[in-house]
Amino acid sequence: MDKIISCWKIELLILFRNVWTWATLLLSLTMVGIQFYSRVVTDDPGGALISTAFIVQGGLFVSMIFGLYLIRSEVLSSSDEMFYVIPNGYSGKLLGKCLALLSAIVLFIFLSVLILYLLYYIFEIPFIFYWKSIPYLALYWAIPFFIAGIIGMMVGTYQNSRIVYPILILAALLMGPLNVPMTENVMALLHKDLTPIMGFLNLGQTDPNSPFDPVYGLPMEIHRWLQKGLWLITVVFLFSLRTIQINYQRFPKWGLLLLPGFFIAMFPFIYLFLQEEQVVKTGIEVDSVRKYDLNYYTMNTKANFENMDSVIESYEIDVKSFRNLKVRTKMKVKPLKETNHLVFTLYHQLKVQSVATENNTDLIFHQMGDQVKVIFPELLPAEKLQTIIINYEGTSSQYYFANEQAVMLPSYFPWLPIAGSYQAMTAEGLQLRRYPLLPNHSTEYVLRYSGPEPLHTNLSMKGEGVWSGKVPNGLTIVSGMLTETTIRKTKIVYPISLYKMIHTVPEYVDKVEVIRNNIQSDFSMQRFSDISTVYLLSIPNESMTFPLNIWTLDDHMIIGVNQMYNNGDLLNNDLFLVPSVLSSMIRSSNIVNQKMEMQTLFLESYSYWYSLRDKSNFNNEIPLMKQHLKFYKTIPTSREETKAKYKQKAFVTEEIIRFIDNNKHNEKLLRAFFQNWLDRLDQNEPMNENDILEMFDRRV
Repeated sequence: MDKIISCWKIELLILFRNVWTWATLLLSLTMVGIQFYSRVVTDDPGGALISTAFIVQGGLFVSMIFGLYLIRSEVLSSSDEMFYVIPNGYSGKLLGKCLALLSAIVLFIFLSVLILYLLYYIFEIPFIFYWKSIPYLALYWAIPFFIAGIIGMMVGTYQNSRIVYPILILAALLMGPLNVPMTENVMALLHKDLTPIMGFLNLGQTDPNSPFDPVYGLPMEIHRWLQKGLWLITVVFLFSLRTIQINYQRFPKWGLLLLPGFFIAMFPFIYLFLQEEQVVKTGIEVDSVRKYDLNYYTMNTKANFENMDSVIESYEIDVKSFRNLKVRTKMKVKPLKETNHLVFTLYHQLKVQSVATENNTDLIFHQMGDQVKVIFPELLPAEKLQTIIINYEGTSSQYYFANEQAVMLPSYFPWLPIAGSYQAMTAEGLQLRRYPLLPNHSTEYVLRYSGPEPLHTNLSMKGEGVWSGKVPNGLTIVSGMLTETTIRKTKIVYPISLYKMIHTVPEYVDKVEVIRNNIQSDFSMQRFSDISTVYLLSIPNESMTFPLNIWTLDDHMIIGVNQMYNNGDLLNNDLFLVPSVLSSMIRSSNIVNQKMEMQTLFLESYSYWYSLRDKSNFNNEIPLMKQHLKFYKTIPTSREETKAKYKQKAFVTEEIIRFIDNNKHNEKLLRAFFQNWLDRLDQNEPMNENDILEMFDRRV
């Protein structure tokens, strides 16, 4: 041991006397500081860490070169042969070099953390980011850099020529965050999806271009730690074998005794690694946020079972969120007509394990896609409550995560069984939209929860880990990098990273309340309850045209946000606020089934009329309808079919604008027009531009 410590001290002394060591350290810290500052100054403290993917890519290569330099230092001074004649001299020297490598990495990360903490302090970043940054840097910097350094040392023991440099460059690219972008063309040529292999090889962040998710936080799932552990054990094992071989000039038979230890160490990591876990992926992987659900609902457009009318009166739910989602729910269900089966909607990746009656009698069930059909041995009388217990587990949608790190399960997403046979989402081209799968009546809930804390929900807390209550529009549960506050009797649940945005929320909620009241009046809607709870969450947008990211529910409201809202974007979207609020109030399955361009035209038309009556909410901005009209008229295209399409769109848009302008003082007429248009949209048949023109003909 003394020999190893002495070698370590000597390696550090040699290292710190080398001017290139200090030059590399200074240059690296300068790049790190610039990168950190560029994100912290834009009020994105999480992005300061997430955006270091390119630094990690470079750090892997530098670590490999550093390992190569350490292993070659004796060769350069012609002293390497001396260590072969000292008992265990070479192995002691190599272990000392490993400690020197580790010391250099720790020093670099320590100085980087000091820079980060200084910036956090100057810009008054919430304290949670201070301690969250330590495990993040350990996962994506310390462990990968050490693995890369060991690989550099190992390659140096085999190869002394200059070919070692291209080998290390290729290895660093394959092991870094750029490995998927680098192999995209190869995958296209081979017609093979190599992302699972590239994902395992990647020691850095999953997606270099991924923004920071303010609810999910820094991605540090158990799966990622296990992957690094498998890498580390494998590299250390191979390096140990190489060290023994060099130390004894040949490989001794007793060296094979390391194999059992290697397999014993690997077994728990492999076992845990292969277990199901929700890992949020934001790249081009098949199971990523932007690909999986879109591909699934493009291929699966219809429910698999015929609808069976029933009402769920109450839920008693046990939820465990750790790596994946496990739920046991006891439901009291009332069929509305005599039947021998019931049908429920449940997101398809949540796999039902068993269905039983209250007396623990197993029931036959069939799960196909988003539907679960439960068959009873006898006919169920109409209007009589039945108690069923369903156990299920699996990974939730990439949009609505649930694991050991965070939970975001809104009430409109079928993470709980919903009465009826529906699809959770629908795809139109590259656009994915969610159906409003909400109970339309008050339902009793009892929730027992185990998972990331604290939990925020629209139920009342009754004890440790227990919530209950009767709510009108389903159950929302969220947990992650969130906190809550109360502003003017309204409870606001919001991401900690949006520490500046929270000051703008009261003004935003006031604007939403005013717009919502005006819409209720214009469309003669039943009055919604006052907003008592607002959840600011990273939910997906429902449109590619503009942000439709509000869900108005009877007892709470969900507003979609992202990290950019921290520097004022929440109040900078006034132009889109009216269509967003209107969309949240009229959302139905029939309207979601209409083509997005029909929905958009309706929302923009009403917003245009609204802007003529209330200019204070629009800051003299050009209305969306006129922006799109200009686009339709000026878009360059040489295809006659496309020209005709945009000409028709421009004609319809101009007709709507003309009709609204000519009747802007006749509110009764315009109210009736938009109510009629909404009624037509909310029918179970597609609407087109000719239907809109026919409405004009009837009005003119």
